[in-house]
Amino acid sequence: MSKILIFIISIIIFFLLGLLTEHYNPFPYSSVKFHIKNILTKSNFKIDDYGYSVCDFESISVKNFHLKHNKDQTLIVGHIYTADKNDNYINTFEDFISIENIQFKNTLLLGDIFLEPSVSKWNLLIYDIRKISQNMYLVPGNHDVGDKENTKRDIFFQLFDTLPMYVKKNNYDLIMLDSTIGNSFLNETQINFILNKMKKNNNKKNLFIATHHLLRPGSKKISNQPIVNHKGLMQIINKEIKNLKIKYKNIFFLAGDLGNNKNFDCIEKDNIHFISVGLSGNKNDIVLVYDNISNKFFKVSLSGNKE
Repeated sequence: MSKILIFIISIIIFFLLGLLTEHYNPFPYSSVKFHIKNILTKSNFKIDDYGYSVCDFESISVKNFHLKHNKDQTLIVGHIYTADKNDNYINTFEDFISIENIQFKNTLLLGDIFLEPSVSKWNLLIYDIRKISQNMYLVPGNHDVGDKENTKRDIFFQLFDTLPMYVKKNNYDLIMLDSTIGNSFLNETQINFILNKMKKNNNKKNLFIATHHLLRPGSKKISNQPIVNHKGLMQIINKEIKNLKIKYKNIFFLAGDLGNNKNFDCIEKDNIHFISVGLSGNKNDIVLVYDNISNKFFKVSLSGNKE
């Protein structure tokens, strides 16, 4: 067999092996790829030419997070479902909400709460969150309501408020949107809803825009399920955000479609921030907490909950 033929066969074999490896994503390949991606992301501050830079918040362990001394905080997290039929939520979230004396003023859940939702499960969520929080706000994920009209969507909106929704808090305004409705998401109706609410704004501090799916530039790199026509969405955001910049000191896009490959992500430019947080059930899991008194975000590590 000629050397040229051997060379060509070798290239074909390596190409096929590469396709199979990428498709099945086996360990340790998946772990190595994840760590390399993190290194590249941290060393390359510009993302997809939109001019956004990687940002971060102070990290606190559960042990050092003195919950009982903080009376005005908002818990923020998404992707808390579990595939285990014997459990209600992913193990790290289940352990976290079971901590003695844990209390928040508000809880904002960013979708994908249950793999297979039902009325009884939603009632359980309401009961559990009421034990740790005065108020609960929730945007649906694709697992919660699907991506088109169906029974799951009907059940969800019978129990929870219709979206879009506007909520005014002491230190921030909250806009909640349904990002599961596919190509019609962030349509003219929803954009006008946001802008009309902002005309009446007297807050001048922070605006939280909550969705399940990631709106950040380059979302395909980290999202569990990127939104269709994401480029068009970014053009809308970049255009319409100018109307909000003058109203608020900071604008935070909050999303929960993480957890499969990454637990937390934050990029920023000027006073615009894209923050994503979701759970995977491993030692890297965190929840995000906004302290209304200090006007700061904290990442609370969920490792060692039971210690």
